[in-house]
Amino acid sequence: MTIRGMADAGKRWHGLSANTRAILWMLLGTVMFSVMTALIKAMAARYDSLQIAFFRSFCSFLTFLPIALAGGFQAFRTAMPLQHVLRGMVGVMAMLTGYYAVANLPLALSTSISFATPLFLVVLAVFALGETVGWRRWGATMVGFAGVLVCVRPTHGIAPAAVVGMVSAALVACSVVVTKKMPVSERAITIVIWSTMTSSVAALIPALAVWRTPDLQDLVFLAATGVVGAGGQAIFVHSYRLGEASVVGPVDYVRLVFATLIGLAWFGEWPDQWTAVGAALIVGSTAYIAHREAVLRRKVPRPQPVA
Repeated sequence: MTIRGMADAGKRWHGLSANTRAILWMLLGTVMFSVMTALIKAMAARYDSLQIAFFRSFCSFLTFLPIALAGGFQAFRTAMPLQHVLRGMVGVMAMLTGYYAVANLPLALSTSISFATPLFLVVLAVFALGETVGWRRWGATMVGFAGVLVCVRPTHGIAPAAVVGMVSAALVACSVVVTKKMPVSERAITIVIWSTMTSSVAALIPALAVWRTPDLQDLVFLAATGVVGAGGQAIFVHSYRLGEASVVGPVDYVRLVFATLIGLAWFGEWPDQWTAVGAALIVGSTAYIAHREAVLRRKVPRPQPVA
């Protein structure tokens, strides 16, 4: 492409609305996270989840490190290191449980269960953050949990990996609560660099006990889980900052489509009708919860400027 062509493309891109650009960024992020999940599932056939979690964390840390060091060591400075360490520890436990679910369940099913995080977040918001949740969101939460039950079909015996996947979704919600308790003065790069640094250290020690030295190809794939995951994370943050959360958030559910297609093409997994029905209930309920939260935020009066 010529320089003029690139300039014209840039003008067309910036001519799009902020929400449209945010949606396109979010779609790219869902592709990257779907690729990361597929790499994790492929590597789980030869490596323990502990070792995969270490590579995911450490390579993400290395990816964000140049950004963090661009302003000296300001990104590492914080008044609440214990909260950051706690968030990192919860994050690594969420990774370990999530990767176990990915390794032992069809991609479509493990992805569907991961969407239960907003459901757990509604419950934690009441008990940990003291928020008030109305009957609409409670009702949507119950429908979402019913969708999880449809996916895992307890009458046929719940697979241990499905239970572990639900634990992972709950731990991700706990990580969000810890983040919400941090003051707004904590920069995004500070939260990310502390999280990846803590989880790298926490995952390394147990990973050494199950360590298997990867060959060059596997090393590239393991490193890619961290690099691609970091890129997807950064794109998600940029997308939410660029567009409205109520518009951008539901785009994340496209991950379920990508997970289904990748599971079919790469791993030969055919999702059954119960996974499809349960996923529809989970996606519908969490999308409604996001919509209600957006409505309630708009109803909160904004402070008027002082004349």
